[in-house]
Parts: sequence; C-alpha cells; structure tokens
Amino acid sequence: MSTETAAPARMVDAAGMPPLYIEVGELDLFRSESIGLATKFYKSGISAELHVYPGCLHGFDIFPLERNWRLHEGV
Repeated sequence: MSTETAAPARMVDAAGMPPLYIEVGELDLFRSESIGLATKFYKSGISAELHVYPGCLHGFDIFPLERNWRLHEGV
C-alpha cells in the first residue's frame, strides 16, 4: 500500500481523483490536514467541497445533539 493510498493528505497531486467532500469541525485535530487535502484537489482542478463547522470537535456529527442536526439541514 502506498503512502498516498494510506493517507490521502500526503499525496502530491490529486489529478485523476474523484470529487471530494469533507466536513470537519473547527476544533478537530484533523482540520489543517482536511483543508490541505481540499486545497490539493482545488489546485489539481478536481471538484472539492469543504465545510468547516465553527466550534465543533472531531466526530461532532455523530452525537445526537440538536445543534448538529441544524448544521446538516440542507446538506
């Protein structure tokens, strides 16, 4: 398994990859890595949709909180 396959954020060029969709919390430890991955896709001309949710931690979307459901309305 290549490093890029194991950790897509390490890829140098995203050319040929399918479109990307990322949701990440503002306080998530992987926020910077997620933003970097989306940026690589943008620079390679690949469609990338990035949503950074203010004040949210990693895994925020799996907790059954009313606030989380409101964040996802319309998605």
